[in-house]
Amino acid sequence: MKTLSLFVLTLYLILSGCTSNEPKVKTIVISDNNLTEETIVADPIIYAVDIISYDPDDEWMNERLKHVQSKKMISEIFEQVYTGHLEVFDYFTGQLLTLDDVKRIESAHDYSRGRIEELLFEETWLFSAEQKVFQKHVHSMVLGYAVYADDGYRRGVKPVFRVKLN
Repeated sequence: MKTLSLFVLTLYLILSGCTSNEPKVKTIVISDNNLTEETIVADPIIYAVDIISYDPDDEWMNERLKHVQSKKMISEIFEQVYTGHLEVFDYFTGQLLTLDDVKRIESAHDYSRGRIEELLFEETWLFSAEQKVFQKHVHSMVLGYAVYADDGYRRGVKPVFRVKLN
């Protein structure tokens, strides 16, 4: 099961890098800590983060997620989308989604906000050993929910939409 999950996650990450037709825009982050283009160590880095535990017997997962307020975070994201403060995009096409599109997603038979258990981040990482500073600049995040087979086996994660930040 772990091998299949690892395969699905790897495929998910590979596809996330292959679906964008947008030209890459180089971002130089200037901060209070004087971090510059010279301190970039990853641009971009794309990785998935669990925000809820999908395995009640996994003590490590449960321990590291015990302080995550996933319902609060997901509710806030959707509130910002519905009030027009955040724009969201189709994960596969990159097209801007309308509020009607988001409502359609939320009315799908296999979807509910409570099933969102993973975020896929695209970030720039900056590091200065001299200043002992590590900084992350989040460009976007994708909300994902689990997809299960008829026998209850977790097949993988399906993207809801991409939220672009800054």
